[in-house]
Amino acid sequence: MIADSEAELAADLASVAVQDWENLCAAAGWTATGAAALSWCQGATLPQVLDGWLASGFPLKPLPEYERPARFINPALLRQTRSLSALVEAAQPNAFALCVMIAHSPEPLDFDMSLEALQSVPQPQLAAFFKSRMLQKPVRSPDEDQLIVIWTATVKGTEFDIWEAA
Repeated sequence: MIADSEAELAADLASVAVQDWENLCAAAGWTATGAAALSWCQGATLPQVLDGWLASGFPLKPLPEYERPARFINPALLRQTRSLSALVEAAQPNAFALCVMIAHSPEPLDFDMSLEALQSVPQPQLAAFFKSRMLQKPVRSPDEDQLIVIWTATVKGTEFDIWEAA
C-alpha cells in the first residue's frame, strides 16, 4: 500500500512546478521527504533536491530509517548503476550527493576503484556508506577486510559510527 501511495504521489507531483513545491516546503519547513518529493516535480534538478534535504537538517546515515527518503527520489535524477566509480564521477564534487546515490539503490555496490582511492576516504559519512555496503558482501578479500578497518577508524566517534551504538 505504501508503494502504491508513493507512486500516486509521484504521478501527482509531475504536474507541480518545482518553484511552487520549493515555496511550499520553504514556508512549511523543509523535510527530507519534502526534498525527495521535489524530485518528482516539473523541472526538478538533483542540486535542488539536495539543497532541500540539507535545509531540513535530516541526517543521511546508512540505516533504513535514514535512507528511506533517498529511495523515494526520482531515479531519473540519479545515475543508475552499481559501479562506485560511476557514482563518484556523477556526484563530483559533492560527497553528500554520492551518499544519496548509494542510499537510493538497494543493490550491492561494485567497489571498482583502486585500493589506494578506497583507503583515502576522508569524510566519515562516505566512509560509513562504503563500510555498510562492503559489509553486505558475503565474501570479502583480505584487502576488503582491511578497508573496513580503515573506514571504521574514519567514522569512530562521529555521528556516523552506527555500529558502536548497535
